[in-house]
Amino acid sequence: MLRSILLDRAAAMGIPMTDGQAEQFDIYHNMLVEANARMNLTRVPDDPAEAVDRNYLDCVAPLAGGFPQAATAVDVGSGAGFPGIPLAIMLPDTRFTLIDALGKRVDFLREVIDRLGLNAVALHLRAEDAARREDLREGFDLAVARAVAPMNVLCEYLLPLVKVGGHMLALKGPG
Repeated sequence: MLRSILLDRAAAMGIPMTDGQAEQFDIYHNMLVEANARMNLTRVPDDPAEAVDRNYLDCVAPLAGGFPQAATAVDVGSGAGFPGIPLAIMLPDTRFTLIDALGKRVDFLREVIDRLGLNAVALHLRAEDAARREDLREGFDLAVARAVAPMNVLCEYLLPLVKVGGHMLALKGPG
């Protein structure tokens, strides 16, 4: 059911999605529900339609228009994997680095990455420390975050990670 809702709503948004990608979202959703029973990762809606809208399509909505080409991307404060996992599913040619400060979340992200065969890695690292690492500073074509911090703080976290000429994408609510 989640797959058909996802495929229909993605198409309505103008986001092409394959059956294989919808299957990956379904597996991810099931892993998220199971992991959330053991540890508090995120609010997982019981209603599949709400989960699709709130957790998955919200993350990939920028793909509907003008999304920058990126060979490498970093998701800072990835948490349960939003937006990095959905974007990695939809952009298999982009190498994603997911960063989170909590070890149990990073362990979960690594399980998801392995199970789905994503072009991604997960690092146990604080956002404040990421830009100090020589291997990460100015190392990405794209830096993304969703629900991490106020915009001024988010800029301090993301912009040092972006290559010259790269992009920052802050998925923020209407406020």
